[in-house]
Amino acid sequence: MNSTFPELTARLSASLGARPVADVTLEYVIQRHGAAGGAVLSLRAGAETVPFITRDVPTARLALAQKLLVDNAALLSAGQDVPGPDCLVVPLPDGAARLVGLLFLDAPKVVSGSAMMDTFVTVFANCLVARAADPSPALASYLGTLTPTDEAREREALILALNRHEWNISRVSRDLGVTRRTIYLRLQKHRIERRRIPKVAPPRGEPGPA
Repeated sequence: MNSTFPELTARLSASLGARPVADVTLEYVIQRHGAAGGAVLSLRAGAETVPFITRDVPTARLALAQKLLVDNAALLSAGQDVPGPDCLVVPLPDGAARLVGLLFLDAPKVVSGSAMMDTFVTVFANCLVARAADPSPALASYLGTLTPTDEAREREALILALNRHEWNISRVSRDLGVTRRTIYLRLQKHRIERRRIPKVAPPRGEPGPA
């Protein structure tokens, strides 16, 4: 999956509806998070998950999403993400804050900032609410929200660089082509709490012969 975002969204121009929007958005989310696969699951009465859109997720992993829902129903209903064994479950609430589905990411390598993830959640939730309807041009308004703002792109680029360089500010500044001071200012601007990664000393060699 190496398509760019414009190429992915262009595929919706001919037939726009809840399922096509969810399908293309899910492909984009999987790429963005470096995940092995993903799924959008709708909820039925009795806390039963039903696959709405899936991409490269084995049945056993979908069963894990169901288990995480049962074990963490209160957290998910309160809008909190739930990490699982090499996966992430994100709640999808409707406009009235009722849980209507779940986003399941299998083995994600990175996680978007809250503002970016909120955009995806909004799109998926509205797709689930509109899933019973015929192709709906009203969903076109949500496509605009998929295009991140300059600030969102800056924040995400910073988070990706920080994770890539294990929060080494010097390497991050070189990677992004800015000064260390700029990195610190951006951390403050985007309210990113600095994480300190403990340095591991290399093992000492065996002492040489006397």
